Amino acid sequence: MEEKNKKKVSLGKIEEVLGGVLLAIMAVVVFVGTGGRYTKIFSLPWADELSRYLMVWMIFVGVAAGANYGEHFHVTAFTGKLPIKGQRGLGYFRIALVSLFSLYVAYKMFYLIQRAFTTNQLSPALHLPMGVIYMAVPLGMFFFAFSYAIHELAKLKALGTTQEVEDEVSDY
Repeated sequence: MEEKNKKKVSLGKIEEVLGGVLLAIMAVVVFVGTGGRYTKIFSLPWADELSRYLMVWMIFVGVAAGANYGEHFHVTAFTGKLPIKGQRGLGYFRIALVSLFSLYVAYKMFYLIQRAFTTNQLSPALHLPMGVIYMAVPLGMFFFAFSYAIHELAKLKALGTTQEVEDEVSDY
């Protein structure tokens, strides 16, 4: 069990650090690009494009990082009134549904990525292969499915125990 938590923490740490690095790079690119245009000293025609692609990557990395902490919303008005067995059953169904949807989106994106590589589609200003840009979606969705399932399974395991109450209190 402890080794599982170490893997979860290390994967979550990687996602957090990667998101932070992407945010820092994006901030520097936007600042330098805007500063250069404002002062009319220089112009970076690729700055907007790069910041847009960094934002997309940051979003999909952030989706997975948020799943590590259970930061995605749940509507509990109905499930909270169910008995523990009903909550667990619905929880397993929700995990399966969310994970399958995420993996389906990742699978469908591979077609688009393959097409972008085979047609040699490049971004307008940076001339980066668009397949690399599109990879943010399947990677983010795959890691989201994995992180979401691990976090939600741990919550379901603790459902109805004193650990659940302690976790809820520590969230605030």
